[in-house]
Amino acid sequence: MKRYLFLLFALIGIVPSHVYADQALQDWKCYLQLKNGVMHIARYTVSLNENERIEQRLASMVVFAEDGVTKLKVKKQLECKLEDEPFSNLAARELEGMTPK
Repeated sequence: MKRYLFLLFALIGIVPSHVYADQALQDWKCYLQLKNGVMHIARYTVSLNENERIEQRLASMVVFAEDGVTKLKVKKQLECKLEDEPFSNLAARELEGMTPK
């Protein structure tokens, strides 16, 4: 019976919530140093697998300049936190206060 229910859900495109519960979308913010030496706060919405760290996931993502077109190269990820958690780094907290969401 379970097999038929899952097949039915798959056919109509509905997946029970517990199947992807470990891959829920989360909002993250990261304090980054760009290749040109500028410090930057970047925000991302990502889903992580159970054993995946945010730093691993963001290694493949890019940061765009204010024009929305130019890709900026990241030299180092200094700190990443969930959006509602404060940065532990004072400079990151100050920059976040000046960075529009």
